[in-house]
Amino acid sequence: MSTSPDIPRLEAAFRALDARMSGAPGYNPALTVVAAGFRPWREHWLGAVIVPWAVQLVLLPGGDEGSEPPALAGERRARQLPVGERTFMGLELEGYGLVEAAPLFPSAQNFSSQGEAESAALAALAALMLPEGTPAFESAPAESPLEDGDAITQRPLSRRDFLRGRLFGR
Repeated sequence: MSTSPDIPRLEAAFRALDARMSGAPGYNPALTVVAAGFRPWREHWLGAVIVPWAVQLVLLPGGDEGSEPPALAGERRARQLPVGERTFMGLELEGYGLVEAAPLFPSAQNFSSQGEAESAALAALAALMLPEGTPAFESAPAESPLEDGDAITQRPLSRRDFLRGRLFGR
């Protein structure tokens, strides 16, 4: 595996893209571009990028000679993650190059803060990397209230439910 990816350059490339996305559906002006949780995965780097319109799972090339090149811009590629298959799309980021992205949260409008978006991105990334059949979260006692007064269910939250947004009541 090559040295770690150039995160400041990646964030700068997404900020340049953000300048053109301000009117996109689901755009949340309370959020800024942040790359988080990047870790080696196979011969690539896998992490999350929070942008004001979405939270993306991003796969960066590892840079080693002989490693699989990223998908071309607009090309879809299925990737087998520990939790199952995800479809990534190749993106050409000006100032960075080719990366692959898949939505973690296709809209950012429901995040109330940067911290909430970053926490959700890191939790989703961790859940995606768990082996199939491993619970993403343990259940809390039924008497544990949420801040808004609703009781937490006794049923554990599965990775599938979490990734579909059911953690936030959607």
